Amino acid sequence: MSEFFVTLAETITFRVIIGPESFHWLWVTALIIGGNITAPVAAYTSKRIPARLLGVSVGLILVVTNVRTIFRNNGFDIKSRSHTHACYHEVVSRN
Repeated sequence: MSEFFVTLAETITFRVIIGPESFHWLWVTALIIGGNITAPVAAYTSKRIPARLLGVSVGLILVVTNVRTIFRNNGFDIKSRSHTHACYHEVVSRN
């Protein structure tokens, strides 16, 4: 029940900050529907997968999906996928 109030407070805050003319209820509705679909799947999955494996998997997904941003913020100039691949191997080989 507390999640509902947190979500409600976030929605009200975003609406006030962004302004009513820029607030898109279609996106809010899509996020609510998506959350209702994925929450039971996540609950089932977290019961079946060991906590350590789940944590490593989530961390790995976050790093892989944000690797381009990580490189840009650390001074690497990303021009192409092959350059990204080379930078990734350079960083990994240092560790």
